[in-house]
Amino acid sequence: MIGKLQANWAVALLLAATSLYAQPAAQSDKLRQSAIAFEEQGKIAQSEEAWRAYLKTHPSLAEPYAHLGLLEARQEHYKEAVPLYRKALALRPAFPGLRLNLALALFKAGELKQAIPQFNILLKAAPENSPEAMRYKILLGMAHYGMGQFVDAAPYLRAAADADAQNLPIRLALAHSLLWSKQYSKVLEVYKEILTLDPDSAEADMLAGEALDE
Repeated sequence: MIGKLQANWAVALLLAATSLYAQPAAQSDKLRQSAIAFEEQGKIAQSEEAWRAYLKTHPSLAEPYAHLGLLEARQEHYKEAVPLYRKALALRPAFPGLRLNLALALFKAGELKQAIPQFNILLKAAPENSPEAMRYKILLGMAHYGMGQFVDAAPYLRAAADADAQNLPIRLALAHSLLWSKQYSKVLEVYKEILTLDPDSAEADMLAGEALDE
């Protein structure tokens, strides 16, 4: 009889403990769902508040850091988004889309030197000649271009131009990169491509003139 009472008491304690655990877990999940709902509705302040509250009880999860970074990026607070993305990436390197978000935040914050390694990682992981790979090549080309690394920029911009026959801005950036890296004969090749898209391009005429002068 005593043994049976002890067993029943142990079961009751277990059920009570399970109930106590389930209550905060349910509250935490509700907080997460609220954060996601506010985010989807564009209510940034409310979503941020909910994610930060959720983060207090889940400091080892990448998800709240990733979403807080996204909220900062949506407000064009790219420098503020970067450390949040980095924290999320450190906790979960395979988090979908996270490395791209970090790379774009670095790019838009003007941290081009730090963005380039991230884009390189993404490019290596992308299927060859896929739209994703081409996007990363364009971003790498523009990042090197922005840093004045024109020799490095040219191959990426050349690949992007070859993939998009109608892309005039890419060809102009390519022509500048070739000119400033002293690849003058290649400038004239791109000049001809530009003229097929814009026969009256004064900028192209100027680039060709500078190349011919050299």
